[in-house]
Amino acid sequence: MTKKTLFIICLLAATSLKAEIIDRMVAVVNNHIITLSDLRREREIRTVLGIAEPKDDKTILRELIDAQIIEDQIAQFPGIDVTETQLDSELKKHADLRGVSPEVLREAILRRLRASEFVQVRFRQFIRPTDEEVRNYYRTVFVPRAERQGMTPIPSFEQIEEAVRMNVTEEKVAHEIENWLDAIRRRSDIEVFD
Repeated sequence: MTKKTLFIICLLAATSLKAEIIDRMVAVVNNHIITLSDLRREREIRTVLGIAEPKDDKTILRELIDAQIIEDQIAQFPGIDVTETQLDSELKKHADLRGVSPEVLREAILRRLRASEFVQVRFRQFIRPTDEEVRNYYRTVFVPRAERQGMTPIPSFEQIEEAVRMNVTEEKVAHEIENWLDAIRRRSDIEVFD
């Protein structure tokens, strides 16, 4: 072994001893890597956007996994488009970036707008609650909740029918999305690391 070879081996050994972990993979979703930095960045983005932050990283990770699954589905679904006007309008609502780069915030908002458009096209447009479902929700959900909160007088069904209809629609959409995501999760290649 030459002195030059010995020197290179010693140099490599010394540098590997000083190696430090810069980031760590926490999950892989359909060949897309989610890192610990992605979790931290998502927390920062949620702060800027005013989204209530989950208490633990597991919840954020699950939401990032779901977001990646949705992104994968959007790529296969034609017609999901967000205009620059929509994106700029949303960006203007968040002047205080709190250390988040404008590019990172722009990408996060774009993903959320695309997901919202996807939900509209894929689910919401097909959900039309019946009049009976809306009346039943008013009787069994709204009125009992209003009574518990001490609301007086309780608005009549006719006064808030459209708001109740929107609540029923949103609950049905959420239920459909959760069922759909469960099915997609089972078909997806998801690996979570501890």
